[in-house]
Amino acid sequence: MVNKFKKIQLEAIKERLQSVKNMIFVDFFKVNANALSNIRKELRKNKINMFVLKTSLAKLALSQLNTPKEITENLNRQNAVIYGDDPISLARITNEFVQKKPLLKIKFAYLEGKICEKNTVEVYSKYASKNDLVGVVISKIRQPIISFIFDLRFIFYKFVSVLKEIGENKK
Repeated sequence: MVNKFKKIQLEAIKERLQSVKNMIFVDFFKVNANALSNIRKELRKNKINMFVLKTSLAKLALSQLNTPKEITENLNRQNAVIYGDDPISLARITNEFVQKKPLLKIKFAYLEGKICEKNTVEVYSKYASKNDLVGVVISKIRQPIISFIFDLRFIFYKFVSVLKEIGENKK
């Protein structure tokens, strides 16, 4: 019975983590259940997820998913994994929670296929997110187009004005 339950848990962990490219592992030792629940709610608002890992099952699942050995070697005590699509927003939001809840500690991260230390996560949190950068690029691309359209509109306006004057002069 217990073995069957652990197999189900193992499959659930593997299913959650197999498509994840960006994970931050945190130690939540001495963080109470209410605070953890509030953190999860806030993370979900930002399209970021968190779940608590049972260390032995997490090590087994991560080794079966062919993740680097350093990840499984660094899992100890009480672990939770915070994961999402954008590594920058993931780092920023996780870092904000660590500052609000000092008992929550970043252990390490696995971002874009690379293992990162706590300091790297803090550096990532200071960058602009992927969505912000896309917005800047789109506005930079859009600006010359808008200027060109405005200039064309002005030329057509002048052209129509000249045609009106010619028409009035012929009358």
